[in-house]
Amino acid sequence: MTDRTLWQSARGWITSLSSRDDRERWLNRPIERQSAIGCELRIDLLSPTEGNSIEIRDSRVQIIACRQGASSEAQSMYADFARGNRGAALLDIDGEGPFADIRATEVSFIRSWHLDRPFEDQQVEEKIAVATAEGAALAKIVLCEDGMVAVRQARRIFRIPRKIPLLIFSAGKSGTASRILAVADGQRWGYGRILKSPGSAEGQVATATAAGRYGTLEKSPESLLAVVGKDVHRSLSPGFHNRVIGQTGANRLFLDISTADPDSLLDSDPDVTFGALAVTQPHKRWARLNARPADEMAGVYPAFNTLWRDQSGDWIGTNTDGPAVASIIEERKIPAQAPILILGGGATATAIAIALGRGGRRPSLLAREPLEGAYRDALADSADPVGEQAIASASVLINATGAGGGQNRLPWPVERFRGELAIEIASGSETTDFLRDATSNGATGIPASVMFSEQARRQCPYFHGIDVSSQLAASITAEALADLTADEGEWAQPDLTH
Repeated sequence: MTDRTLWQSARGWITSLSSRDDRERWLNRPIERQSAIGCELRIDLLSPTEGNSIEIRDSRVQIIACRQGASSEAQSMYADFARGNRGAALLDIDGEGPFADIRATEVSFIRSWHLDRPFEDQQVEEKIAVATAEGAALAKIVLCEDGMVAVRQARRIFRIPRKIPLLIFSAGKSGTASRILAVADGQRWGYGRILKSPGSAEGQVATATAAGRYGTLEKSPESLLAVVGKDVHRSLSPGFHNRVIGQTGANRLFLDISTADPDSLLDSDPDVTFGALAVTQPHKRWARLNARPADEMAGVYPAFNTLWRDQSGDWIGTNTDGPAVASIIEERKIPAQAPILILGGGATATAIAIALGRGGRRPSLLAREPLEGAYRDALADSADPVGEQAIASASVLINATGAGGGQNRLPWPVERFRGELAIEIASGSETTDFLRDATSNGATGIPASVMFSEQARRQCPYFHGIDVSSQLAASITAEALADLTADEGEWAQPDLTH
């Protein structure tokens, strides 16, 4: 194939290399090249003195991003690069610039726009028309507005038949979902980042682990599910539930949506409609207020972490956090009268206390602040508020505060615990200060991944219509965790709460 035809058959992920360190990682880590169809390199990372030393060494799509228009210098550097690399090479021209010269050459180019404010559909179509008239190989539109409005707009515009191939997705935190949908819906490629790099744009996924986290994305999904919270880019839920979907063979896709305003996720919209939601903080109380309880037990919870639509399209909800912890305690044969102390006073702590209380136990609660209205009222018959002296006499200690490691140390002397079982709930790590201190006197420690596995498998009947065993759930959780911990630094800290 020539460089003018290879990109036309390419489908998959392009890895954006935003620094020289990224470029070196790409060259030295075969997994990156095996998991992507090519890479995008900023033109300022090229220099005439380096010549062809940046050769990628395999026949893949190579995109050179240029923010200064199609200057003669850009064309010259692009041409040098293309000659030194087998396979497809395209110049990505972002912004205004001279195009008369480039139209008269054999240079294949992408015409790009980053729209830094909301645009109407017709205004976006006008940009695409310009790219077509200029002879671009592809048009690329990045909607820089964050939120579901932009996610839905990108999907709606892509679905319109047109003469020129189109790459379109939204940016920001919600851009993760938009980039994933773009690939699944059949765009030529999506843009991700290299492992161990935060990437050049918010919302980029690691291309090396995208298949494990989101599946093969070989066809447009018939239905969508998502985890929603303030920041869920490190959530285990997509990796867990997409693996379950893969085992069922259903054409469905589980996304992660980071947003401070989840209301739009409840809408029935022709472009993006969700059939189920895994909900984490700070939206669990919101979920309870916007869904009908699945049963009498669900009606007792003041917050939901699991929502799904019934056949009429109405939202139904329940909480799987409490039953998950109750099952962990039961499986370890903790006596019914053993004192249990829960650290925390929010949605998760409340759900655990209610589930334990309904199971015949009487847990105690140690919170940093007085409980708020809905949580206080729900716990009136389920748990007793206590002081920190209860730590030493508890048989089971549960950390449901969201703290307990690093900068967020707990304000209580956890090292005084001398009971049997310490359970970590809300953590970004398998090893935490809470578990270290709570097990220092011989207690058994249960990492947060166990809690995640148990609560996630309890969502499966509602989300996927199947039961998943504890053993299978633990295996799937381990695989999902491996995807996230393949990275380093901030990206290496998975969120094991959802």
